[in-house]
Amino acid sequence: MTSIVGSKRPSSRPIRPTSTDASTVMASVHDDHDSMGVSAGGQRNNFKSGQGSISMSREGFNKYPSDNIPTNAFGITTQFDCRLVGAPVHTLKHIEHEITIQNGDGSHPLLLCDPSVWFSRVEIMSNGAVADIVIYDQEFYLDKMVRIDDTERAQYSAGRVYNPVIFRDTGGAAPFPTSRYRLHNYDTPWSYQGNTDDTNWSVPVGATKVIYADYHSFLTDAHLFMPALTVEPRIRFYTGNTITKTTSLNTTVPTLISVNTYMRGTIYDPSVMQRLKMKYQARTSTTRCITYERQTIATTITSGAESQDKQLTALQGRYAYMFFMLSQTPYLQNNIYSDWSSSDGTNGAYWKPCQDVTLLDSNQNPWNFVKVPTAYLKGSVWGDHFKSAMPFEKEIILFPFSTCCQITQDHGTDLGSMQFDGNWTLRFTPISVAPDNIITAGMAATIILIAARYSEFSQTPGGKVLFTKLN
Repeated sequence: MTSIVGSKRPSSRPIRPTSTDASTVMASVHDDHDSMGVSAGGQRNNFKSGQGSISMSREGFNKYPSDNIPTNAFGITTQFDCRLVGAPVHTLKHIEHEITIQNGDGSHPLLLCDPSVWFSRVEIMSNGAVADIVIYDQEFYLDKMVRIDDTERAQYSAGRVYNPVIFRDTGGAAPFPTSRYRLHNYDTPWSYQGNTDDTNWSVPVGATKVIYADYHSFLTDAHLFMPALTVEPRIRFYTGNTITKTTSLNTTVPTLISVNTYMRGTIYDPSVMQRLKMKYQARTSTTRCITYERQTIATTITSGAESQDKQLTALQGRYAYMFFMLSQTPYLQNNIYSDWSSSDGTNGAYWKPCQDVTLLDSNQNPWNFVKVPTAYLKGSVWGDHFKSAMPFEKEIILFPFSTCCQITQDHGTDLGSMQFDGNWTLRFTPISVAPDNIITAGMAATIILIAARYSEFSQTPGGKVLFTKLN
C-alpha cells in the first residue's frame, strides 16, 4: 500500500477552527511523528522519528586565543603559537584562524595581501615541541588554490579569503588588452573599470578588521582524537613578511590585535567518548596524508635560451606530484602571486612562462618525455587532475606522478608515486609573451619547486604522536 505523506485522512466529523480536541486533529490529518509516550505533566508528546532519542554525537567548535603576540608583531621578526586544546572538541575536523588587524595610519586605508603570504613560515608541531614540517608562503598559497574548483569559488561571497569577483575581459578597454582570460577571484581584489580595491581586502583609516584564514596542514587531515592525547599540538607562526599590497599608500605598520584559533569537530556523548578514549590509548591509529616540501634555486634566465640542469638536492623521498614556478626576483608582497596584469611596469607579471620543461631522474632518464611542452601540461594534463583554471591565470606547471592528484591530495591515497633521491635534475626554456610578460637577457629569477610528499601521522598508545615522511 502506498502512503502519501501529508495527505488528509477522512474524519468522522469536521474540525472547527476553535477546536482543541487533539484526538480529533490526529484522527483527521496524518501526522508523520510517532508517539513517544507521556510526559511528566500527563501530556502526550509526539516526536518525529529519531528526535526522542539521546544524541550520541554532534558537531561543535572551540575558540582558543594564541600565546605571546607582541603588539608590534608585523613590524618585527617574531613568533607566536596557536595551541590546539582538546576540550570541548573531541575529533578534530577543521582549523581556522580569526586574525584581527588594526590600521593605525591616519590618512590611508590599509590594502591587504592574500593571507597566505602574511607569514614568512609556519611550523606544525604535533607534539607541541618539535616541528614536523615547515610550511612557507608559496606552499600555503598553492595548497589553498588547488583546493578551490571553479564552480566552488564562484559561489563564495567576496568576504572570504579568496575573492570571487568573476569577469572575462574581451573588450580591450584600457588598461586591459583584448581577449584576456581573467578570473579575479583567486587572490586579487577587484580593480576594474573605475572600481578600486575591494573593500573586503582593505582596512579603513584607524579601523580594525577581522579576517578568517585557513592555513591547511596535515593536522586537519589526520582527524585527531583530542581526548586521548597527552601532548598539546601547536602551530607556530613566524612574522616578518609585509601584509600590505605594493600599491598601498599606508606608511604605518599595521597592528596585530589578536589571533584566535577555531577548532571544529565532533563532540560525543560522555559514554561514547570514554570508550573511544580507551581504544585510542591502547592502539596505534595511522593516517596517510600529503605534506609539501619546497626547494628554491636562484638563477638567471634569457628568453628562448634553455637553462642548464638544476639539481633537485632538497627533494628526497616519495612524492605524488610537483609544482614548478619561475619567478622574477626580487618580489615583494603580492608579487608572489602575480597574474598576467602588469605587476612590474617594465617586465609584466612576476611569474615567468616557459616553452618546455625536462625532468630527469638520477640516471638521466627523462620523466615521460624530453622537452615536454608546457602548453600541453597546462592545457591538458592540469585539467585531468585539478578542477580549476589556475594555469590560465598563473604561470604554474604541474608534474603529476599519480593517476589523480586531486584524490591523492584530499585523501593521502597513493595512486602512483615517484622516488626522488636528491639527484634528479630539471631544465627549462623560458620565453617572453609580449606585451604581457617580458623576459630580458640575464634576468634574475628564482625557481620554486613545491613537491607533495606522502607522509604518515599516527596517534600512538599512551597519548603520544608520531609523524613520518615516507621514503
